[in-house]
Amino acid sequence: MAEEATRAVPVVAPRPRRGRRDTSLLLGLVVLAAIVVLSAAASFVTKHDPVAQSLGDRLLPPMWASGGLARYPLGTDGFGRDALSRLLFGARISIAVGLGAVVLSGVMGTVLGLVAGYKGGWFEGVIMRLSDAQQALPPVLLAIIIVAVFGANIANLTVVLAVSSWVIYARVIFARTVVLRQREFVEAAYALGATTAHILFRHLLPNLWGQIMVISALQAGRMMLLEAGLSFLGLGVPAPAPAWGSMLADARTFVFITPWPAAIPGLAIVLTVWSINLIGEGLRQRYEPRG
Repeated sequence: MAEEATRAVPVVAPRPRRGRRDTSLLLGLVVLAAIVVLSAAASFVTKHDPVAQSLGDRLLPPMWASGGLARYPLGTDGFGRDALSRLLFGARISIAVGLGAVVLSGVMGTVLGLVAGYKGGWFEGVIMRLSDAQQALPPVLLAIIIVAVFGANIANLTVVLAVSSWVIYARVIFARTVVLRQREFVEAAYALGATTAHILFRHLLPNLWGQIMVISALQAGRMMLLEAGLSFLGLGVPAPAPAWGSMLADARTFVFITPWPAAIPGLAIVLTVWSINLIGEGLRQRYEPRG
């Protein structure tokens, strides 16, 4: 009987809006794709080991500046490490941590928001109070607790970021589910004997993909900023592994001598987050819910 309800009632998904607003979405995708491709091909773009030191070549400027060398296109840091190799290999870490955190927080928040919005009652109260409690705990404090107990590594950093960001998914999906559960196709599926899981994942979830995509795109930029901030504080990727935040931390000692070691990873963070935000804004404009 539940299968008949699925065939009889079409999914009412938000229809994309097209126009000039697609330009920002396309631009963001192109810039982000270029960053991903360069990071994936880091071993071919540069032959330098990102952790290898050459103290005789420390603090070299980029090759276009006075005193720069062609073998170090973006110069070197205070330990003589190649800035280009650290930038590209660091992008791998930032993208992996950001993507992992978005996936984990998205799955957790979406499932909790779906169940709370559909079932209501005591489960809704528990999830909403948990979200209030989590929002009162700053990500940096949570990172300090986890690092103190389990140590600093990429897996722990990903968990910290995921736990700090599931609330936005849960609250948005909860609010949307409360509206959708009153629709006729949900009531029809329930009347025909569909199980709760069937209604949640075959009827409600397909109508929420637009909102999930928008949240995920916007959260990805936030995750990368948080990762950079935690790595800057020494709570993220452990040294000497390359990470954009730790590159900034290493460069602060020499910022008044030469700005390049700080400017290069800083610009990389700005460009990456900007491209992700363009994608998120483009998706938001295309998939806004209409009621």
